Amino acid sequence: MRLYHGTAGRWLPSILRQGLEPRGRKVSRSNWKETVPSNPNCVYFSSCYAPYFAFKAAGDSNKAICAVIEIETDRLPAQNLLLPDEDCLEQAGRSYDGVPGGILARTLHYRRDMQRFNGTDAWKLSLEYLGTCAYHGIVPPGAITRIVTWPHQPNIKLMLTWDLSVSLAHQRVCGNRYRVLTRKLFDGEFSHSPSVEAVKTPHWLDDPPLPPIEGWQVTRL
Repeated sequence: MRLYHGTAGRWLPSILRQGLEPRGRKVSRSNWKETVPSNPNCVYFSSCYAPYFAFKAAGDSNKAICAVIEIETDRLPAQNLLLPDEDCLEQAGRSYDGVPGGILARTLHYRRDMQRFNGTDAWKLSLEYLGTCAYHGIVPPGAITRIVTWPHQPNIKLMLTWDLSVSLAHQRVCGNRYRVLTRKLFDGEFSHSPSVEAVKTPHWLDDPPLPPIEGWQVTRL
């Protein structure tokens, strides 16, 4: 299975040498201070939202570069370390799991209990229901198959293509749309903006167009 990780282009030289490291192994900063900070011991993957995470990681400076990394799960050294995203567990369990507290407390509860999912297919369910999963440990450079990069500022409107809130409800309705867009991002399948008539058809969700991206580059490894 091919999964994706969104990051800033400035980290690519280090990633290509040492692999994708959990943030706790290099820096303590999280891109998600406004919600719940990511697990410092995990690298997060998505089947559909990695470009959105790349926007968040790159920042908005004039030199910011967005990068999306493609990972082949068969190349991971220990597939039993693939885990569900604790955000998926927290959202799915609301109102009936009996875990007290707000989002932060509940997410940390599931994070502390994450190791019981080692070696299970729970990560696949996490991808199905939320579009994300996690890997506990370093992702080696050999697991990387392709990397797409683009300068952020000249393509600032591209953020509207992945303008979303990662949730169970959003994934159920639009998850396939973002999976198709991610595939087109890697394959360079660009088109002009759709007409109003095209937006009104079901085709808009299943086969959405991706606008041209200035400075788009793909690297195959």
